[in-house]
Amino acid sequence: MKINFNAKLSQKEKELLKTPFKKLVPEESRAWFFPVLQKMHKKLKSRGLMVYPNVWYSNEWFCPEGYNGIAIPFYLAHPKIPPLARKLGKYLEGTTLKSFERLIFHELGHAVEHAYGLSQQRWRVKTFGSTENPYPKKYRFDPKSKDFVRNLDSGYAQSHPDEDFAETFRLYLRNRKSLERFKSRKGVYKKLLAVSKAVNRKAKALGLD
Repeated sequence: MKINFNAKLSQKEKELLKTPFKKLVPEESRAWFFPVLQKMHKKLKSRGLMVYPNVWYSNEWFCPEGYNGIAIPFYLAHPKIPPLARKLGKYLEGTTLKSFERLIFHELGHAVEHAYGLSQQRWRVKTFGSTENPYPKKYRFDPKSKDFVRNLDSGYAQSHPDEDFAETFRLYLRNRKSLERFKSRKGVYKKLLAVSKAVNRKAKALGLD
């Protein structure tokens, strides 16, 4: 984060900067985004996936490799932080319920993949590609492609097989009962069916189907 040291801050904003972070963090059930977390758990349970990732505050959105958990940016902890962060030059993501849901359901795809070790399974590599592929510094994307999900900006699903899986899993989780509506997008539909079959196999193995 590049701080704008020339930003003019009010006395209250200066006081906010001095406030210990732990004093700004509400209990989880009182967080403004708590309804989205409840929705996420409900969706997972309805699919027979007993994966409830840990969620904690960090510097940015991410899901640690091999870990069933999701880090969310610290500035989402309290409604007073985003305006100050913007003034100081911070680029913010997920500050509305809609954008928060889009992002956390994407990260959930990574968390589920890590929890069940899906990235090394043959069907996953065949459908999405290898997780071992290096992330590109830059990539071109086709906004009209019928092979990739369109959710996050800049055609993020087209950047790497891991992101393709996460974006596809998000779409599956939100549309499990209506996958047929994506038939016209052949590549996306094929991936959705592959994810659906994998989830059904996991639920059956757990005796939750």
